[in-house]
Amino acid sequence: MTFHYWVWFLFPEVATMLNQYIVQVGIDIIGPLPVTAKGNRYIVTLVDYFSKWPEAETLQNKSAEEVALFL
Repeated sequence: MTFHYWVWFLFPEVATMLNQYIVQVGIDIIGPLPVTAKGNRYIVTLVDYFSKWPEAETLQNKSAEEVALFL
């Protein structure tokens, strides 16, 4: 199983390296939450299904651009 085409197109060197380890991930956006002092309202989370490794980051909005920067 490989990454989607856009990952290969945008990040070929990273996708090649990660493809050996990460096959399937889950991504979720939590919110809207109360606004923080930095203006963040959302939390984006990612979990690798194989290793169960979680990652999370706060976002000011849930736009595709902000989620792409997280990835």
